[in-house]
Amino acid sequence: MTISLSELDDNIVHTRSIGAIFSDFVGKIYSIGFYRKDDLLVIASEDDSVRLYDIANAKLLKTTYHKKHGTDQIFFTHHPSSVICSARYNLESTGESLWYSSRYDNRCLRNDGKSMLLSITNNNIRVLDAYGGDKHCGFSLEPRHGTSTEATFTPDGRYVVTGSGGGTMHAWSIDRKSEVACWSSHIGVPCCLKWAPRRAMFAAASTVLTFWIPNN
Repeated sequence: MTISLSELDDNIVHTRSIGAIFSDFVGKIYSIGFYRKDDLLVIASEDDSVRLYDIANAKLLKTTYHKKHGTDQIFFTHHPSSVICSARYNLESTGESLWYSSRYDNRCLRNDGKSMLLSITNNNIRVLDAYGGDKHCGFSLEPRHGTSTEATFTPDGRYVVTGSGGGTMHAWSIDRKSEVACWSSHIGVPCCLKWAPRRAMFAAASTVLTFWIPNN
């Protein structure tokens, strides 16, 4: 995972395998989020736990539970805002404000702030202009009834990685609008998926958490 993020290309994105796996969850993982300035990942899951991982060393640092499990409060006071259950956005504005629509389940912004990545219930992925809502490109994947999957930008904003209802994951070049990689997730439908902002790796989760790293 020491590859520079500026070196990402089709080959580095394509040649990936699981570098770490954590399977001690009870039930579904609802959401995952990376810290932007540290090699840390935070997870919220169906067993009412919140877990903090050191991704550089593939190590669980701490687990805490909601109040009903005997803990007064979650220990994270500055956890990423992305650690939330999937929610629909019902905000629309014009001018220089960011554009949202209630048609979409999940969204994230590219690092340059100019593009927005949206995933729709039926597993259609859209890359839109963040200010006007115009479509740059879109990708369609196999849906699965009752299950939504997540999509993520690479830190350089050149690729999109997403899961599918068939239990596979895919990487797409935004500039060329073409697929550059397809992997079996090995964990069923990957409902949560995020690329680390500081490293050439991403995390995928269902009831199991996996770290995907370059083969070299």
